[in-house]
Amino acid sequence: MWQPLFDPDLRPRYRAIAEALGEDISSGRLQPGERLPTVRALAAALGVTAGTVHRAYALAESRGLLERRVGRGSFVRGEGGARQLPGMLPASYSDPLSLAMNFPAPLALEAAFEQALAGIRRDGLIDALLNYEASRGHPRHRDAMAAWLRVRGAVLDGASSAGESLILTCGAQQAVATALFALARPGETVLCEALSYSGLKSAARLHGIKLAGLAMDAEGLLPEALQEACRRRLGRLLFCMPTVHNPTTRTQSPARREAIAALVEKYRLTLIEDDLYLPPTAGLSPLQALIPERTVYLSSLSKCVAPGLRLGAIAAPVTLLPDLVAAAQACVWMASPLSAEIAARWIDSGEAAQIQSRRATQNAARLAIARDCLRGLRYESAAHNTHLWLRAPLGWRGEEFASALAARGVTVTAPGYFAIGEHADDHLRLSIGQPASEGDLRRALGVVAEVADGRKGRMDFPL
Repeated sequence: MWQPLFDPDLRPRYRAIAEALGEDISSGRLQPGERLPTVRALAAALGVTAGTVHRAYALAESRGLLERRVGRGSFVRGEGGARQLPGMLPASYSDPLSLAMNFPAPLALEAAFEQALAGIRRDGLIDALLNYEASRGHPRHRDAMAAWLRVRGAVLDGASSAGESLILTCGAQQAVATALFALARPGETVLCEALSYSGLKSAARLHGIKLAGLAMDAEGLLPEALQEACRRRLGRLLFCMPTVHNPTTRTQSPARREAIAALVEKYRLTLIEDDLYLPPTAGLSPLQALIPERTVYLSSLSKCVAPGLRLGAIAAPVTLLPDLVAAAQACVWMASPLSAEIAARWIDSGEAAQIQSRRATQNAARLAIARDCLRGLRYESAAHNTHLWLRAPLGWRGEEFASALAARGVTVTAPGYFAIGEHADDHLRLSIGQPASEGDLRRALGVVAEVADGRKGRMDFPL
């Protein structure tokens, strides 16, 4: 029977067991498809409670390391699951009841796409757009993206155009990785919220960067926590999502933004601001607008226009651009010129703004479905956005509740994906944009409500 090799004095023990499981899979000690001991058998062998092993298995499952087979037990996940970096989401793109992937809801864009392609053919640009482009992107494409970011409230400078301060990227994930690789040294600590974007965790781990999670409240990052970290000189870089924070959906008030900006100025930090979602309040400017000279601003068209375009942007002070360009070249070299051309045409014609408006209407309808299906449950949400931060019902741990839902065929994202360090949270992220139809969404949320109400099956699914 497999037993993990771990220090029994490490706390919390369930996390130490899950980490040991991952290490044994990576080293080959455990092979894909290998059956794991039952909860009770492993608990007895290790001298811990069954609840500790249950939590360890639930955390390992949420990280894609193991899978449950009804009536048979738990098995090491095959098909590359063991190679998945902690913090990355498991693949569940085609699962009709999955609420795990933070997608915008499906939207018909074929007509707009065909119109853009027709214009590209008419203008004789196809060959040029299928060739190499400068790593930062074509100036016309950068200018169009700059116009889009200015509508969001970003302040952009440049010698000849606003686009001079931009780098186009393959979506926000490349922008996050580029910013980390360019600005942080391996072994250095980057400050961030106690719960943060899973892609940040993956990129930091890949580059050997440490993350220090700072306390949050109902508005997001606490200024007092940031000030204490600065006094202790924990880091010189701050990664922050002030608008519709992922996963909690929290948005900083204007007063909170001013307090955070003042601390960034006082302690001469460099801020990496991630700003992707539809702004919940008209006129709410990003932190970057308050301190543009200290901010590397990241955005993308994925959540508000079209994720398949894979087009994002980095706006940065001119002094940081050379290092950021070098990092972008090392990552991907350039964003797709074809995608950038389509996006530029949509932005210039107003099509992108219309798509964003349609998505806002669509998202509002899905939020209404969530309010109807999740009555009596506590969750946080943001207007016009499609992820919820659901509090696990009383008596459930977040990862335990996620496992109970998975046993019923509904995949959600457990808090372990977002926790920085040992931060514990009993919430789950539900991405209500992923189901292909509103009917699928109702079915998935119906299961969430049933499991939350029943509680009779808390420990009766096999592990």
